[in-house]
Amino acid sequence: MSPTSQPCSMNLFIPVPSSRRSIADVKKLRRSSFMGRPIAITSRQSRDLIRQTFQAWPTGDRSWPVGAPVFAVNMTAGFSIPDIAEHSYSGAIDAWTETGMVRSRGNWLVEIHENVDHLEAEWSALAGRDNATPFQSHGFMRLVFRALTANHLAAPVVALVRSWDGRPVALFPMMRSRRHGLRWLHTDARPIDYCAPILDASLAADDLPGVIKAVLAAVPGVDLLYCNRVPDRYGETPNPLIGLPNAGRLRLSAWALKLAARSADDVVAARPANFRGNLRRATQKLAQTHRRDFSIAMGGAIDETDIAAFRELRIAATEEKERANILEENDWSALYLGLLRGEGGACRGWLSKLTADGEPIAYLFGISDGRRALATLPASKLGQWKPYSPGLQLFSESIEYFRAAGYEYFDLSIGDMVYKRRFGCEEIGLHDALFPKTLAGHAYYLLWRLKIALRARMKTIAEASDETRKGRKKD
Repeated sequence: MSPTSQPCSMNLFIPVPSSRRSIADVKKLRRSSFMGRPIAITSRQSRDLIRQTFQAWPTGDRSWPVGAPVFAVNMTAGFSIPDIAEHSYSGAIDAWTETGMVRSRGNWLVEIHENVDHLEAEWSALAGRDNATPFQSHGFMRLVFRALTANHLAAPVVALVRSWDGRPVALFPMMRSRRHGLRWLHTDARPIDYCAPILDASLAADDLPGVIKAVLAAVPGVDLLYCNRVPDRYGETPNPLIGLPNAGRLRLSAWALKLAARSADDVVAARPANFRGNLRRATQKLAQTHRRDFSIAMGGAIDETDIAAFRELRIAATEEKERANILEENDWSALYLGLLRGEGGACRGWLSKLTADGEPIAYLFGISDGRRALATLPASKLGQWKPYSPGLQLFSESIEYFRAAGYEYFDLSIGDMVYKRRFGCEEIGLHDALFPKTLAGHAYYLLWRLKIALRARMKTIAEASDETRKGRKKD
């Protein structure tokens, strides 16, 4: 049986090996000592022993006999996580804190949570420029999990991994689902372009398999863990996850433009000459024939009138191009509206706008964590405005705004549209990774590895064909 507890700071709850231990047994243990160690009554409650729980405080050689009937270890009394690690307790330690369950495997403690609201401090301590993007921020994932729960899309699961000194070293925001007859933990959802776990820089490459095994062991009733759309690096820092043999390269890429330590001229000069010239002429032509204005607003400062106009333009643009419009989908609309209205915490939604004679002809929505600006949802008018390339003009203006504001990167995110290369962006390779747990999961993993091998071969052939075509054009 799993004990439960009311909120109380810094208490670990360890289940008794025998779930049928009676209240009489507990009373007997209260009056005695256990292996020479005094047992004291705590004020905590468990599911089976309603008002009867007790605290074990090992002393002396600190050996902990196998099967020791321990309910609670009060860490405020000076008993720390390293103390638990020193005990000769065989098997895993399962525990409950005030916010979730803890399980230990090897060198790691894994806390399992069903939401992220209370994890902001740990999340903020872990996520940084070298291991996360705005998509992996606490504010963004909080809104994602809210949408998952409200729309019954998937069951959220968050694994917070700590080292034995209690320091957070990894965060796995995940969801449960069933696919191909298997029980999946996965990190991907439609609004999330980068779906990787957050790994602390202190983790060595050799640590990762153990961390992932600990996460899988801590979540019951799953066959495998799937991480999709994992970037190969964060800025200049390589992502260690893609070095594991469980990872494979996707054919899809993302594109990001470095802004740090670059002037406006440097950024523009990185664009191909013909693209640079065409965009300059379109900008001049619009300014000559209309009153051209650019503006941008962040988070709660975005006007409701602009939100409504952006939604209307987005509907028209996606219908004309016969594309999906996630902004208006029932499952995800509240997520984007929340970001537009400043509900993303440190993850701030932004909306830039290009107008001609006061008429909005292009909008661009994105998110930011203060260091990296990420553009995700463009919308622009076509028809008479198409010769002016208003969408590209707005991208260019937005890039310069964030460069001047001191941002390090402008991320054009996932997709192989030609304009992303033409803005001088660097390609970010995307990977997926599969980690099996059960026999059924291992069987699926073997089939998946075959797919990865074929995918890699097809990518090599495609790249060779591209190089051949480029060579012919030069000739």
